[in-house]
Amino acid sequence: MKQLRIAVLGLCCVLVACASERGLRNSESVTLLLNNGDKIKAQVVSISAQQVKFIAKSTKKAYEYGEVLQRGRIEAVRLKDGATLSLAEYDAHRKGLARTSAVPEKNRPEPPRTRLGATTSKRPERQFAELKRKPVSEMSDKEFDFFMMMLNKELQDDVRARELETLASATAPPRAVVMPHAGTGAPVNLPQPKPVEKTILEQPKKQELSAAVNSMVNAGLATRYLSYLTVRENRGERLRAAEFEMRALIRASESWRDRMDELAYLNRTAEKVISRVYLFNPEDLQEKLNLNLNPEAELDYPDLLAQIHRGTGDDVRIAHYRKLVDVFGEGGGRTIKELLERYDELQFLLAEKQAVAVK
Repeated sequence: MKQLRIAVLGLCCVLVACASERGLRNSESVTLLLNNGDKIKAQVVSISAQQVKFIAKSTKKAYEYGEVLQRGRIEAVRLKDGATLSLAEYDAHRKGLARTSAVPEKNRPEPPRTRLGATTSKRPERQFAELKRKPVSEMSDKEFDFFMMMLNKELQDDVRARELETLASATAPPRAVVMPHAGTGAPVNLPQPKPVEKTILEQPKKQELSAAVNSMVNAGLATRYLSYLTVRENRGERLRAAEFEMRALIRASESWRDRMDELAYLNRTAEKVISRVYLFNPEDLQEKLNLNLNPEAELDYPDLLAQIHRGTGDDVRIAHYRKLVDVFGEGGGRTIKELLERYDELQFLLAEKQAVAVK
């Protein structure tokens, strides 16, 4: 009986440890800032006294750094909302997230819904203020639509206020500075210097908007927004000043440039992997992936990638992933899987490059 109690106690300890580890594995995605100036977007699996185990989001970074780094090589950790923490601070923050996620979903009360579709009963202004502090990737579709609607409204109000100020300063009568003439003592009117034009958005507003843009880029939503603006321009619609500002901030974002550079690297790597199999084992592409191709013709990489994407979609399931690994190897299969899951972004990147080449 005593041995049975000991066995049950040990099993309970194992289950608690597994639950704790599972909670930590479900931690948020972060950016590891290394001492050498490099950055790794990753999901942290565990943190020990000597090292940090993680899963890199980028195939390139996974090849370069593997899955484990010594603590001394990590200078800081940047969260999705832009906050930067030391490794010790992030470890405490991460454990707090794990405890929060351990609360059963069924025990959490469902917040009331409003006519806007967002899960809150607060006034729109208060709800918008709270959404500003929430990463875009954690918003529901309705929350994101509401956030973008309110953000555009706020920016338009700000633009109109700036335009009214500029118009008022331009139409106001010029004021003269009266100074006595050096010789006669008669007053001389000196022209007032022209006021310096204000930018469309004040600095605090720009910082707030930049944070929202970075969150949108990290969530993979920026290409959708830019494509939406491009379609409207092609239809002959005139974009608002706030939309021009949003587009400029996205293109100037460091996160955006990193994301596009990483995507271009994935595309180059995938083309090499597919080319090698097309050259030496074209029957694998035909029989295992059901691709329609002519082995005697030149490689049409975009067409083959499009065929693979039609078969898998954006969400590559485990059965499809196994086929990719079987045909292209583990590294090649992982690269193509990541590229397929970002296929819409890839099409946007290729269209941009083609537009630049035509110009």
